[in-house]
Amino acid sequence: MRFWSRSLGIVGGYLLTFLAERAIPHPSNSQGIIFALLAILGLSISAYALRMPWLSTIIGAGVTVLGGLGIGWVHPFLVVAAAMLSGLVGFWGTRRFRWPLAPLEALLGIALLVMVSLALSAFLTLRHQPISVKTAADLVVLYLSTPPWEWGVVITALLQAGFLGGFIRSRYHFRWRDLGLGFLTGAGLIFLTAIIVSIESRGFHIRVVANNPFVTMPSLVRHHPVPALLISFGVIVLAPLAEEALFRGILFGSLNEAWGYLPATLVAGAVFGLAHLNATLFLPLALAGITLNALYRTTGSLVASTAAHLTLNAISVVSALGALR
Repeated sequence: MRFWSRSLGIVGGYLLTFLAERAIPHPSNSQGIIFALLAILGLSISAYALRMPWLSTIIGAGVTVLGGLGIGWVHPFLVVAAAMLSGLVGFWGTRRFRWPLAPLEALLGIALLVMVSLALSAFLTLRHQPISVKTAADLVVLYLSTPPWEWGVVITALLQAGFLGGFIRSRYHFRWRDLGLGFLTGAGLIFLTAIIVSIESRGFHIRVVANNPFVTMPSLVRHHPVPALLISFGVIVLAPLAEEALFRGILFGSLNEAWGYLPATLVAGAVFGLAHLNATLFLPLALAGITLNALYRTTGSLVASTAAHLTLNAISVVSALGALR
């Protein structure tokens, strides 16, 4: 059964990539993004099932070339990105993790997510345009598609380490005290972020660019209640759940065991800030990450840090929505 399931994953994944790549240029922008994500999913499934990094690198590049030839255009960036993603996922699939993960293994999981973003940009070159957000539907697709990839890294790492059940039992034990402490910490992070942003903009004349879609693109969500609700759900619920499992549970938890608290929290906080791809918000997000690390270490539970993260995002979204009225 295992042989046949892996074979199905390999063949089905590459077929999905081939068909999705051919469809990318033709539909609307948001549908094009969905097909690009499906192409990446196909490459990832096949490479993970194959678990032969060099072979998956070659086949991944070959499949994207064939798909590009089918629409009359092959971009070198796409071929390189597909090859790198396939090789990285293939290497990830060969690892036999032990819990906690080694530092380089934990950082490799973050590198996988970066590679997914690069591959998305690469596949969208088939539309002769970079990632663009022109409609509320585009925003919905982008904000709901990121957490599943983060959960993919978390779950595969824990499964390969044989610690998925142990992780859930030990990191998600519920106490009302932790929940309340998380809500208070999240509210405090709002003030911390506001102070740092104020210092950056007034003291150092740095033009801070918001990460909140309700601030950066208000016209796309003002008159679209259903997309606004879906985006809010992604930002307030899905993102904190996935990011806390990844950045606190996997990254900081593993680094803390290997390096000790101070270097682990500094590196994990910096990676958390960098992962949001907003240079002007790097410092407040890195400090928020360090605060969430401390909360997780103090309580021993991801419930507290997730509640804090959720509160931070919820207040940001509600404030932005209030400003749109």
